[in-house]
Amino acid sequence: VWPGEYLTLRRDYIVALWSAVSELSSAGLSLDEALDKLPIDDFPQMRMMGFTEALDAEGLDDEEYELENQHRENVRVFWRSAEGS
Repeated sequence: VWPGEYLTLRRDYIVALWSAVSELSSAGLSLDEALDKLPIDDFPQMRMMGFTEALDAEGLDDEEYELENQHRENVRVFWRSAEGS
């Protein structure tokens, strides 16, 4: 069970990322260009969702690397969806 605050942050992240990816895709940018234009720092919700605490609890110490990779994979998945629509 996820707390309501987490779900709100997750929703806000998804909405913001989808909007940004759709805009860049419609503008004709490539996926690599989109990845460069959509750094994790532009999506503060990603850091606020509690991933750092969860990673710490699991004994993982590379939270920045993990979050960056997760965010970049989200961009790739959203990009494929945007290209297909």
